[in-house]
Amino acid sequence: MSNRVLNNFTSLLGSMSNSDNKITHLHYSGIYRNGKKIYLGSNHFRSTYNGECICFSTHAEMDVLHKLLKDYTQQPFKDVIKLKNCCIIVARVTKDGTIRNSRPCNNCLDMMSKYNIKNIIYSTDDGFFIVDKPQNMEKLHSSSGWNTFKDPSRLNKPKKIPV
Repeated sequence: MSNRVLNNFTSLLGSMSNSDNKITHLHYSGIYRNGKKIYLGSNHFRSTYNGECICFSTHAEMDVLHKLLKDYTQQPFKDVIKLKNCCIIVARVTKDGTIRNSRPCNNCLDMMSKYNIKNIIYSTDDGFFIVDKPQNMEKLHSSSGWNTFKDPSRLNKPKKIPV
């Protein structure tokens, strides 16, 4: 992955506004193929899943991957092999513009491996970026949404108020 692609992505980060966003940790992602930007994505709240009411967020890397796959399925060919040349970049940006850690969670790593994403580039707390292959990365953490999905008792239950 060339420095040109990383420079392109980081310059886009500066133009994305996050001051009015309700999400505490803002993550932005880009998917590139052969050095060309294809899609941009970001994390955002999600209110339904399979018709059920939920309150989780979609991760930035899943947002951009979903956009790409949605476009591919609308074409006459469903050639997922072409994803082998794709790279996903993801960075977390604080409200003051500082770049922080945005290492993908276990589920995002699984999805990127499933679709043969060639490389993942993610930001670190010291403002650097690390390049790795999703298949080679150690699974270090599950997202809080996934943990709640697997253990619904973690949800905040509504309180009954006496009338």
